[in-house]
Amino acid sequence: MILEIVCGFALAFSPHWSLFAIARIGVGMAHPAITSTCIVIGMELVGPFGRRYGSLISGGFFSLGHMLLACIAYFVRD
Repeated sequence: MILEIVCGFALAFSPHWSLFAIARIGVGMAHPAITSTCIVIGMELVGPFGRRYGSLISGGFFSLGHMLLACIAYFVRD
């Protein structure tokens, strides 16, 4: 979490492309670990009988988020 926060701020305020690239690598390495942790915690909260539906719902929201991001990127050009 700390690595992603630090690299995220470095991305936002990087004055040079090389620092931007290094910070982007840090975010790319930290993000899958955070996503996996959230999925595991979510599966532990619903219990053994709801894990199937919990994973389907979380995967559905993940897919909807990506589709919404594409729509926003298409309509917001600047």
